[in-house]
Amino acid sequence: MTEPQSDIDVTKPSKISLREVVFASGGLFVGACGVGIGAAVSTAYWPAAGQYFRDFFLSPALASFGAVVAACIAFGGLRMQSKVSQKSIETTKAIAEADLTHQKETNQFTREREATLAEETSWWRSFDWISGQAITPDPNGLTLDRRLLFSAAQKLASDLSDDQSVRGFALSSVADALSRPVETTDAPQDESDLESTADSPNTDVQQWTPATVAALRSYVNATRGSSSESAVAEAALYEEEILGALSARYEMFDSESRPSMRRVRRGPVDAQVIFPSKKRVGICIKGYDPGSKNAFYKLLSVAKQMDARFTTERAVVLVSPVDVPVEKSIVGRVVIVKWARATDTDFLIDTISRLGRYSTA
Repeated sequence: MTEPQSDIDVTKPSKISLREVVFASGGLFVGACGVGIGAAVSTAYWPAAGQYFRDFFLSPALASFGAVVAACIAFGGLRMQSKVSQKSIETTKAIAEADLTHQKETNQFTREREATLAEETSWWRSFDWISGQAITPDPNGLTLDRRLLFSAAQKLASDLSDDQSVRGFALSSVADALSRPVETTDAPQDESDLESTADSPNTDVQQWTPATVAALRSYVNATRGSSSESAVAEAALYEEEILGALSARYEMFDSESRPSMRRVRRGPVDAQVIFPSKKRVGICIKGYDPGSKNAFYKLLSVAKQMDARFTTERAVVLVSPVDVPVEKSIVGRVVIVKWARATDTDFLIDTISRLGRYSTA
């Protein structure tokens, strides 16, 4: 908001001098007397008229007539002065109203500016609190449920306008930190660790509760396309939706044939499915943008790297929302499967089951 400025131009009213009024009235009086005297002289031979005018100028009537003329002169002067005074009052009133309007606009501008500064201060104070909870030197340093932090971050994002991209980018970095998995010291480091800790309950580092996933999904949906959106948050949501769908589907299996699924936070895969026969299938999830031209080639590169990395015959399912031709969906021990919605879960489970039957690991 720009500071208001007064643009009122008040012109000074023109005034008629009282001297001019007196001279004009005196001229009229002298003229009237001259006419009377002339009439009296010129009608000297008119006995009635001449005697009348001579008596008039010698009688108190002349004084009365002068008093009337003087009163007229005074009345004219007072009336003129009244008009000038009225105009001056109106001018003063207009200036006072203009000053009052300008003062009100200035006060409004000051109040709005103070409100804006207070809002900015409050926003950054809340941001500092959230970032202090989310971005910590110790990965295990989160002191609050991430569900609450995501909800608070979404509230801050909803308060942003399109021209506040700096705040949006700052909030996006906080969402990135909140979306990364909280690692533990006993998480597997490589494939040999996966072998030794496959049956350890600590391998399943469960950091996402249903309520936290719901808060994550709400934040991703609310900030998509804005400066506050987080690619890390979207990838985390995609991973949780897949693993959540697999867990729910496996719960429907018979207890004897039901495989178990363990999440892996620092290995080459994101999770592994362990069948009752102890055979394992790794699951690697890549939430690449299906609209990207390089997404398909990124998938092939990841598949080749994973195939070269594993030293055993364990199979790996590489899951992504990207369309892959059937003839290029198998790269050594890695099978690329598309998962874009919950209806794709059955095909993913069928692929994992077939790989589990043929896996030798």
